[in-house]
Formats: sequence, structure tokens, C-alpha cells
Amino acid sequence: MRSIAALLMLIGGMSVAQAEAEKWGALVVAEERICPPSLPGKCALKERITARAVTGKATAEEAQEAALLMCASTGITGCRVVDTFTTCGFITTGKNLSERKLKFRFGSDPHMILAECEDGGFTCHPPMGGCND
Repeated sequence: MRSIAALLMLIGGMSVAQAEAEKWGALVVAEERICPPSLPGKCALKERITARAVTGKATAEEAQEAALLMCASTGITGCRVVDTFTTCGFITTGKNLSERKLKFRFGSDPHMILAECEDGGFTCHPPMGGCND
């Protein structure tokens, strides 16, 4: 780890301690169409969508794995990683009468992503995520 941290220090201008303390987060989403058992072969127009986020993991891979496990625990299939981050990240979902929306953003202000999501008359869930302090 010291050699990687030293290389990061030379390239990015950060200290060895900063490079070693770097934490990771991940944003995931899952979408699935609801197909009622009473209507085989015909899926309802309704879809379920969920978004999850984790922060404070030691590596990007660890953050992705934790976020995918958290997403899978909701019961929705098809979870996928949207992105990873080392600073702050937030994700939200929204819907209006005709469509669904997914928004994610890097930065420390969750209110900005909520405003972006609500643009166009969407009703949006509170953003999930945080910062890797």
C-alpha cells in the first residue's frame, strides 16, 4: 500500500496518509417490470425502481459489493452499479404521469439533486448517499 500511496502522492499532490485514508462509496439502481402471475406473458405498465448508496468503504470494489448487496436485499432483481466515488455522491429516483427518472450527482449538496429530479413535474424520493469523511 505504501508504494501505491507514494505514487498517488507524486501524481495527485496528496500525502501518503491522505492516500491511505481514501474511502469509497457506490451508487446502485435496479429496475424491474411488474408481471402479475394472473396475467402470464403480460407485464403491467408499472415498474419498480430502487436506488441505494453506500459510503466509507476501503476500496471501490468493496463499495460496489456492499451497495449491490443492499440493493438485492430490497427484493428487486437486476441491481447494477451506476458509479463509484471518493468524495460525495447522491442518487434519487422520481416519476411523473408517464415516465420514471433516475438522477445521480457528485457533490455534498443533496438538495441540488432533488431539485434536478423534480424538474419537469416529477415526484422524487429523498436522495440517498453521503460523503466519505
